[in-house]
Amino acid sequence: FRRGLPVVTRGCLIRFESTTTKDPIVPASKSGKYFNAEETERQIGQMQRDTRLAMSQQDYSQALELCQQLRTLVEEAYGENNPILASTLNNLGLAHKGLGEFEQGAQMLAKATQQYEACGMREHASAATALHNLGVCYKEHAQTMTGLDR
Repeated sequence: FRRGLPVVTRGCLIRFESTTTKDPIVPASKSGKYFNAEETERQIGQMQRDTRLAMSQQDYSQALELCQQLRTLVEEAYGENNPILASTLNNLGLAHKGLGEFEQGAQMLAKATQQYEACGMREHASAATALHNLGVCYKEHAQTMTGLDR
């Protein structure tokens, strides 16, 4: 790869290499906009930590809001075919599930699983975790249903 171009593994964008060590501003893969890769990665990391904290405190509304913002940021910066987006979709699904929104949760978890597969990470632990979370979402949804709805 050349400096300033995206680093791609198995068709998935992993990160951008800086054009210089002082000014890591590079073009985004999807939007064509320029962004500061270092600052974007810092923001993503902080939002991921905040999401985990909200989830651990069972503040699923806050986690959902953070995940939605994170999804937008990741899609704008890296496009749709990357493991960061898959992780974000997984967290979105968990937030929906935590709020009792099982259909939306299952939809996001299924997308996360598909995203990992699209990145060539079908055998990766993160893909297995997303698939497990999808199964738990279906199970918990079934447990809340009664009578003929089941």
